[in-house]
Amino acid sequence: MMGIVSKTGSGLTAPKYYRIKMYIIQGIESGEYKAGGRLPSENELSRLFEVNQNTAKKALRELELEKYIYRVQGKGSYVASPDETTCLTGTIALLVNNVDDIFYSRIVKYINNEATNQDCHLIFCNTQQSFEILKKNITEMLNNKKIDGFIAIPAELSNNPEEYKFYQFLKGKGVHFVLLYPQKEIDFAN
Repeated sequence: MMGIVSKTGSGLTAPKYYRIKMYIIQGIESGEYKAGGRLPSENELSRLFEVNQNTAKKALRELELEKYIYRVQGKGSYVASPDETTCLTGTIALLVNNVDDIFYSRIVKYINNEATNQDCHLIFCNTQQSFEILKKNITEMLNNKKIDGFIAIPAELSNNPEEYKFYQFLKGKGVHFVLLYPQKEIDFAN
């Protein structure tokens, strides 16, 4: 790649990790690295720039914090698409209606383990089997930008048109969410 950032020392005073970081940013801005495309690994970058692997790791970590890239454990680093760069918090709300039920406790445990594996944080909310409480909690957290999306386990599949409209509204606004109903299916595609 051509650019103002040299891969090797050549008199630049910028820290080594910063040169790697700027090299990747230039590659993203020039289109060499496309959204969703895999970036060179830490090992490849450390060889390319003749630096320690921790230096490459620091550059990638900063790019991830600045939302230029996202990382998948065991897979690599990828260029974030423009819609993924909008100040994600890394936090998901988990709204459960009955934390004492064995079905829900197993799901909560599984979701918590997966979130931890993906470096996400969960906010747990007990909806007390009330759609109004669920709606209030979701609205507040989204308005305050505390969460990127949510997983809700409502009390039951309702015929309440207000509930359906709320989920359709959220879908129309691009809010990421999953509704889990025990042994029931629902289609919000239409």
